[in-house]
Order: sequence, then structure tokens, then C-alpha cells
Amino acid sequence: LPLHDQELSASARAVDLASGGLLSALIASGDLGTKMHQLGRVFQVPGIQARRVLTVGVGKPGELDVGKFLKAVGDAVRALRQGP
Repeated sequence: LPLHDQELSASARAVDLASGGLLSALIASGDLGTKMHQLGRVFQVPGIQARRVLTVGVGKPGELDVGKFLKAVGDAVRALRQGP
């Protein structure tokens, strides 16, 4: 899930809503990063069938360009290959 510095992406909002605000709480507490290329793993998210959720910080809205997007995707793929 992409996480922006100031607002949740549409997919992150859906997970946040299903989990009763878990992502918002983790971001507010500093346990999930939203800065560019920060990765986070959240396990056993309530309301989500997946066993874990991978988050990728993409910085502030409007600052994400093609190069940064491709780097974020690459970071996510490498993290998924490494496993939990």
C-alpha cells in the first residue's frame, strides 16, 4: 500500500477503514513511515484476509514522479521476495 505524508492513498484508506483505523494510528504513533521509500509490514490486520500488509512510503502528494514511483515499486518487490 502506498502511504503519503499527509493523506492515505485510496487503497490505504480502504485498509484503514476495514481495520478500524489501524493504519492511521500506526502512522500517527510513528510506527509506520510515510517518507519516500520507507517500507513497513503490518501483521494480522483486522478486517483484512491477508496475513500481512506491506506499506511503501511515497512522500508528499504531488512529489511522486515516474522515477520515484519505479524505485518504490522496486523496493516493494525486493521486500516481497525476501519474505516476512
